[in-house]
Amino acid sequence: MKQSFTILVISLLFLLLQNSSFSQKNAETFAISGKVVDEKTKEILIGASITFPEIKKTVRSNAIGNYYIKVPKGNYNVKVSYSGYTKAVFPVQVTKAETFILEIVEKVSELEEVEVTTELLDKNISDVKMGLTKLNIKTLKKLPAFMGEVDVIRSIMLLPGVTTVGEGATGFNVRGGGIDQNLVLMDEAPIFNSSHLMGLFSVFNPDAVKDLSLYRGGVPAQYGGRASSVLDIKLKDANAKKFGIQGGIGIVASRLIIEAPIIKDKLSFFVAGRGSFSDFLFNYSPNKNIRDTKANFYDVTTKIEAKISEKDRLFFTGYRGKDIFKLASDSLAVSEINSSSTIFDWQTTSGTLKYNHFFNKSFSANLSAVSSLYEANIINPEGSNAFKLNSGILYNSLKMDFFLEFPNNRIDFGAAAIKYTISPGSLNPTAKEPEINGVYLRKENGIELAGFINDEIELGKNITLMAGLRYSYFQANGPAEVAQYQGNNPSDSILITGYKTYNKGERIANFGGLEPRIALRVGLNENTSIKLSYNKMRQYIQIISNTTAALPTARWKISDVYTKPQISDQISLGIFKNLKNNTYEFSGEVYYKTIENITDYKDGANLLLLKTPENSIVQGTGEAYGAEIMVKKSTGFFTGWASYTYSQILLTMNRDSTQTINNGIAYPANFNKPHSLNLVTSFQLDKRNNISFNYTFSEGRPITYPVDKYFVGGIYVPNYINRNQNKIPNYSRVDFAFTIEPDEKSKKRWKSSWAFNVYNLLSKRNAYSIFFKTKNNNIVQFYNRANTYRLSVFGSAIPSITYNFKF
Repeated sequence: MKQSFTILVISLLFLLLQNSSFSQKNAETFAISGKVVDEKTKEILIGASITFPEIKKTVRSNAIGNYYIKVPKGNYNVKVSYSGYTKAVFPVQVTKAETFILEIVEKVSELEEVEVTTELLDKNISDVKMGLTKLNIKTLKKLPAFMGEVDVIRSIMLLPGVTTVGEGATGFNVRGGGIDQNLVLMDEAPIFNSSHLMGLFSVFNPDAVKDLSLYRGGVPAQYGGRASSVLDIKLKDANAKKFGIQGGIGIVASRLIIEAPIIKDKLSFFVAGRGSFSDFLFNYSPNKNIRDTKANFYDVTTKIEAKISEKDRLFFTGYRGKDIFKLASDSLAVSEINSSSTIFDWQTTSGTLKYNHFFNKSFSANLSAVSSLYEANIINPEGSNAFKLNSGILYNSLKMDFFLEFPNNRIDFGAAAIKYTISPGSLNPTAKEPEINGVYLRKENGIELAGFINDEIELGKNITLMAGLRYSYFQANGPAEVAQYQGNNPSDSILITGYKTYNKGERIANFGGLEPRIALRVGLNENTSIKLSYNKMRQYIQIISNTTAALPTARWKISDVYTKPQISDQISLGIFKNLKNNTYEFSGEVYYKTIENITDYKDGANLLLLKTPENSIVQGTGEAYGAEIMVKKSTGFFTGWASYTYSQILLTMNRDSTQTINNGIAYPANFNKPHSLNLVTSFQLDKRNNISFNYTFSEGRPITYPVDKYFVGGIYVPNYINRNQNKIPNYSRVDFAFTIEPDEKSKKRWKSSWAFNVYNLLSKRNAYSIFFKTKNNNIVQFYNRANTYRLSVFGSAIPSITYNFKF
């Protein structure tokens, strides 16, 4: 019924479009198009507002920087506004169809414009999309930074509906989704691990980032492949006018970016590098184990842009990032291999080649080819047990997008093909005389095909509808050996009766279906609107892990005979209101989401190097619901926002008597945090000095406490029964930042600034986890109690200082 309804709505929209176009022709209007760009760098500005006040019409530049509008013949004073730029007025005389390039000037340190988004101030009221937050890099750089490093992922955790299991954890959770349910894109290339140093930093160089969009609900049809959210990060454009250099020197990490035209206004590039070689800090510790610890990373981001003609552009984006994390005196007990030191080594390499063509003023297309490789290793370099355990995932895709622009209507449509190659794990002995055997799991292969159409149309002055439809198809292919089970029951390896062999390219399993997306905005007045959205999303790859926070080596798995794709359905309702001439923004949203085939691990499961992981995981249903409230002040001496989130995610694993967790009773997911509060404040003392504070509070995440203990092998062991029925202590933290900006009136080309940060200002010892251990040191076993231990990642204030420069 839902699919039929969506198809009917889209058909009606096309009819409305045809009627709209016919009436426009009868009015003898002229098509006006062009771009809004930075006056100095010529960088296109996405989301800029272009207003024709004489006829009360406004359009915004789209995702590729174009605007398009039809207006009657006449004289206009066109107003252009964009966050962080001086508002401009352009006299325009319309006598025929024309193209206008509108150049605006970046605003310099004015107190009235400290924006939270890159959009026009009333965008939250007029835009049909809900559950969407946009941040630009200028805003992020004003927030308190951990160890002086501006961080994209840590910044979005200050937004409603976004949480993490704790400090030092990779990934983030959105509206009850796991970390693998977020599609993270950097110039269209997926990032499978967005963290450096076990989650302490993100892989995105802030000097290379232009802005980001986080979709928590109302996801347009051009996005797919994940069940919860989309984080779309756009990199800046290279300066096609002049050479430039900027960067920063910090205690932990340093950065440098160089940009220049190769052929002025035709061919340009930038290269951004960042590195953290902080091992010397560990040398000051009196503890030898800490002195032997290593923790460093580097990443390089590059972008090349070629303007082939007025209608053709070519872009290439490349990224390479690598981490090394060494723990001294560690033990890999799960694989029964002891080692005196363990090295975690992971890296991401990606490339995006995009060709953009303009057929005419209202019709354009993008052709994108993407390759992204994520590799992770665990290395024990010593002794007869020396080994290297590697895993990874390779993503290759080809995507075609088309964009149709009309005065009150925008249509996006296209198709995509994706190939996945997953290496679940291989253990390679590296000693000359190894005492361990190698383990080599076969690669998993799959293809995903998708077609989509998305239509956003203004049905009236106060009503906007966005209707989209996506169809996705996934096929798991050989070569592979698939276990066959007695009674087709994969609950235990003892039930295996044999293996079925599939040749290269042979189909193992296939899935697919429609993914309707609908959003509706109704404006109650110029300052208030109500929005409703529904979307279905299908996810064909997922992480399977038995840890609270997945390690960089966490295992990815494709959907196959025994592991079904995750399917989410989410409905959201919200109210949005601006007060005092858009100075204050208020939004309130409620949502309800169901997830089919969500995955969790059995008690005592060991997924490392497991040939048949279906024996140790269970798929069931998830139910997530919650409310998000946000109040934001965008202008003046004091700016910032406050957000509160109430959310619940409950899992039920009772597919049959052999496939249950928690006795088939619903239980909260590991990352469930019902209450969270974020306060972000910024005080612009003058044109150069700014003070910021963050306050973060969240309810403790679930944990399983032992209910008793049992005697085995001569010792007492804690006994765990009901899953996630207790909680660790609540989390709270205050951060502080003081920034000194350069004197923009100075005519010197070399300009510098300072950033002073204190993370965890009040030295709060927040618990990351709680674990239990029985001492077993008393000859009378009855008195051997199970002791409780609390692990804190950061138990004290962490100050930092960063020197930033620009030439």
